[in-house]
Amino acid sequence: MVVTWATLGAAGAPPRSLLEEPQFLVATATLVGTLLIGAMVIGLAKRWRQRSTTAPPATGDQLGYFRSLYERGELSRDEFEEIRAKLAQEIKAELQAPSPPAASPLPPPPPTANGPAA
Repeated sequence: MVVTWATLGAAGAPPRSLLEEPQFLVATATLVGTLLIGAMVIGLAKRWRQRSTTAPPATGDQLGYFRSLYERGELSRDEFEEIRAKLAQEIKAELQAPSPPAASPLPPPPPTANGPAA
């Protein structure tokens, strides 16, 4: 089969690839942008949820954790005693912290009326 230049010219322009179509490029860019924004929103929501529910462990919980490390042999006796002494000081400080004053069961007396102010 012999094809002449005249036949090729009459057939029209060669088909373009998808990467040359502007509609395809716009649709792809929109999809990628939407996925990136969605991933950012999910990441921020996850970080916010973890931050709001994470509370620092209580001093007693920390002592229990370090005791389990000592029992498993991951801490030496000297290290455990040092940590226990520091946590004992923190527990004593927590117990000695002044409590907020109790609310008075009676409301304060109303101001007395001494007559009109001049």
